[in-house]
Amino acid sequence: MLVTGSTFNGNDAQGESGGGFSQDGGTLTLANSTISGNAADGIGEGGGVLVLGGTMALTHVTIANNRAVLSSGSGGGLRNRTGSGITLANALVAGNTAPTGVGPDCNGAFTLAAPVMMTQATGCILNGVPVLVADPLLAPLAAGVGPTVTHPCCRVPPP
Repeated sequence: MLVTGSTFNGNDAQGESGGGFSQDGGTLTLANSTISGNAADGIGEGGGVLVLGGTMALTHVTIANNRAVLSSGSGGGLRNRTGSGITLANALVAGNTAPTGVGPDCNGAFTLAAPVMMTQATGCILNGVPVLVADPLLAPLAAGVGPTVTHPCCRVPPP
């Protein structure tokens, strides 16, 4: 399946995981999209995305400000339970949270095929080296150039 030019925002997986969405098999390509402001309140895994099976390619994607909520939660932005099969390219994974501190941005195994900016790589098993940034200076979600809302770059940093 190909999903392009989409925004997953403000979703809450109450009693479950995978706040933005979850995948349990098949092949998904997500391109030119934003996953932001989602929560996993149930098992608390994958506030933005939970992968239980299959393969996924995330290209030109922003995964920001998602949260795994429960005290045992992990993978605030991305949680991969499969051990492989997830590729990120030209992506930003930033500002996600997990209460345990385990994998606030991602938890599990991921392949970085092209530059990927992250705020935290703790909890991630990465094949590739991310560009770590303390603050990517993302502005709040807003209408932009494309058909959906995105996080425009670059807000003015605090003094």
